[in-house]
Amino acid sequence: MNREYGYGFSDLRGDYFRSIIGILIAAFPFVFVRPVTFVAVIIIVIGATFALFLVQTLARHISRIILDADGISLVSVYKRRMDWKAVEEFSLAYFSTWRSGSQGWMQLKLRSKGRTMRIVSKLDGFNEIVGAAAGAVSTNGLAFDEATIQNLSALGLGDPNENRRS
Repeated sequence: MNREYGYGFSDLRGDYFRSIIGILIAAFPFVFVRPVTFVAVIIIVIGATFALFLVQTLARHISRIILDADGISLVSVYKRRMDWKAVEEFSLAYFSTWRSGSQGWMQLKLRSKGRTMRIVSKLDGFNEIVGAAAGAVSTNGLAFDEATIQNLSALGLGDPNENRRS
């Protein structure tokens, strides 16, 4: 049952664009003028923030999520493994980018032994990962909060607690 998932370039194109534009805008004042030290520090901090966002996007782009019957692995710059039976927290949150709530993204958060794994919905196969994780974790007797249950239903996955009760 080993399945591998990754972030495609088309899914991350906007993040690449935003980070590169941010770096260029932060560098722009240094091309034409020499800003006052205080202003220069602020601009450098802003540019560094966009550079960190670019590094995060690159790391996400090369990362792979591997699902198997026993757990989930995140392979990126380093490898992190989480066994289903050891998962202590499962939450699925929705973050809206519009006031109406019509657009946004979801984030799956798994916690085990003090370590956290976060997976965002830009990942190809996100719904399958969430479904596999929810099904595996629900057998541990882990309770799902109301927001997580609503978000699972929004993905068409239903309430895993229902399967446990029957």
